[in-house]
Amino acid sequence: MSANPQQLYEQTLVIRSQIGDELAFQELLALHRPHLLLFTRKMMQSSPDLVEDISQEIWLAIYKGLAGLLDAGKFRPWAFRIARDRIYREYRRRKIAMQPLEEGHVEYISNQIKELQDGKSSDPRQ
Repeated sequence: MSANPQQLYEQTLVIRSQIGDELAFQELLALHRPHLLLFTRKMMQSSPDLVEDISQEIWLAIYKGLAGLLDAGKFRPWAFRIARDRIYREYRRRKIAMQPLEEGHVEYISNQIKELQDGKSSDPRQ
């Protein structure tokens, strides 16, 4: 399957960010922050006052770990896994009850959020 122009552009931003281009990382942040913020809000419904702080921690972890991402085309699911793991860490730290997400659910939720924000959905319930 070939990548569309948007995917290729995103991969370019990831690679540029990996080699230290701060403007490329800022653009990645602008592109994905709304999706990750919505995901974090949904996951942190029991503690909405923590969403902004957790979101900042997520982006810091993404920034620090970006050099280790081997496949630029996997940035989105990789970023959502980091978000999920940070949220779970916060739940454990604060002893907040949680319902774990399986690996496939993270990517599914990530895609659903993107489709909803893009104005389309592949969810058969809609």
